[in-house]
Amino acid sequence: MRKAKIKDNKKDKFEKLQAQVDEFLAGWQRAKADYVNLKKEADDKILKNSTLVKSNIFIEFLPIYTNLLSAFDHIPETERNEGWAIGFFHIKKQLEDFLIEQKVIKIKTVGEEFDPNIYDAVEVKHDKKIEDNVILKELSSGFKLGDEVIIHPRVIVNHWQEDK
Repeated sequence: MRKAKIKDNKKDKFEKLQAQVDEFLAGWQRAKADYVNLKKEADDKILKNSTLVKSNIFIEFLPIYTNLLSAFDHIPETERNEGWAIGFFHIKKQLEDFLIEQKVIKIKTVGEEFDPNIYDAVEVKHDKKIEDNVILKELSSGFKLGDEVIIHPRVIVNHWQEDK
């Protein structure tokens, strides 16, 4: 009888210890899952914040860049081979490479179909010879950072059909 009681006592202790082990394991697994989720959440927030900071910097920088591009249109043809002009063209190329590396893309405008989510129409023309809802002229450049529009291009749109 004594051996049976000792055996039952050991079995009870073993079962209690096994229940504790199972409880601790389940708690550890929950904590690990919580940690993994928290880490993903923190990484997402860091990425969103860095993208926000990056887009704010580009929002300030890109108008300067577009003014530089506009200045290139005014370099007289006779001076395009001068040293100073060639130097500016090299700077322009470096800036373009940098923007490409940063995934900043100039939004195409003229000839594209107007999308109010991308473009800012500041004027509408009515020319039946040209397809409806097509961008006729770009007034100011627009840019995307990845897939997000950070500066909307200002455009003139052709619209002559009746709205349905």
